[in-house]
Amino acid sequence: LARGSLWLHSHHLSNPLTASMASLTAAGAERFEQWDAGQPSVLMLIVFWLFIGAIIRSLPLSLQRHLPYTVIVLLVGLGVGYLGAGCTSDDFMCYPFKVISEKAPYPGISPAMLQLAVLPPLIFAELFHTDLYMFRKVMGQALVLAFPGVLLSALLMCVFVVYLLPQYFDWNTGMMFGAMLAASDPVAVLAGMKELGADPRLTTIISGESIMNDGCAVVLFTLFYGAAFEAKGFSAGAVVKFTAMQTVGAVALGVCFLLGALAVLKLCRKEMSVVLTIIIAVPFMCFYTATLVDTSGILSLIPLSLGLRLFSRNFLWGHLEEASHTVWELVEFMANTFVFLISGVIMVADLMSSK
Repeated sequence: LARGSLWLHSHHLSNPLTASMASLTAAGAERFEQWDAGQPSVLMLIVFWLFIGAIIRSLPLSLQRHLPYTVIVLLVGLGVGYLGAGCTSDDFMCYPFKVISEKAPYPGISPAMLQLAVLPPLIFAELFHTDLYMFRKVMGQALVLAFPGVLLSALLMCVFVVYLLPQYFDWNTGMMFGAMLAASDPVAVLAGMKELGADPRLTTIISGESIMNDGCAVVLFTLFYGAAFEAKGFSAGAVVKFTAMQTVGAVALGVCFLLGALAVLKLCRKEMSVVLTIIIAVPFMCFYTATLVDTSGILSLIPLSLGLRLFSRNFLWGHLEEASHTVWELVEFMANTFVFLISGVIMVADLMSSK
């Protein structure tokens, strides 16, 4: 629309009808810009990406055996990001790309919004449909890998970068870097293992450990971030208080939401739409509340998810159990598609903007 009005203006068209069309075109472009200030393009961008994910998921299985679904989605996200990075005009087709770049006049998708949209469904879906008997058997191994394992991995990486690149890292930033790398991301690995029919014990160990080590890594990163950039002290009392708030406080918050959810599910009407809506809404509210009270949202979801799974026979039976699996598979698929696509786009956008 904007290009059309500029073209008409450049040719000095004096036809009244043409001039009227030009003014309408310019007004339409201005109205679109005002309308898009509310960022509906962000929503349409997400919908379009989910549509792309469905097409990728429909690719031949022979291709997806060599390249996992999440890897293909990330590659497509890199391509979309490359196309969007070169989109510098004021055409309305560029708005969906500009909302996630530094060139946009509005913040677009914030990191907090991304965490709230992606982490609760991914963590809850993985734990809510896990085998509790198998999880209890492997919990000891998962705890050793998640907490001492993450701490040791972060410490070794910190020592490596501090001595190798002392001009870029001190001990605080080195531990932040180590904590980021210590958190594993087994999404593609677990998807491949499930498709290949791997040993459920191994799958449960990797799944449980990955969720708990994500929580541990976030706590570790936040601790050293405060020391590096917020001038927070490292006294023994402060560290103990912070660790207790991020772990024990998170577990206590998750238990509170668990008890509240069980009470609501006991009193509510046992209809599919009602029960599934409550089960979907509670993890988001728990994670959001954990963020507000400055504790770990990831760790707070662990007792909530496992507790609801333990008592699921009281409110999920027959067709409700089957519907729950179907809905959470869809939610997990949408979250994985969204996070890997936007990761590829943001990686390219940051790379292009840094040049």
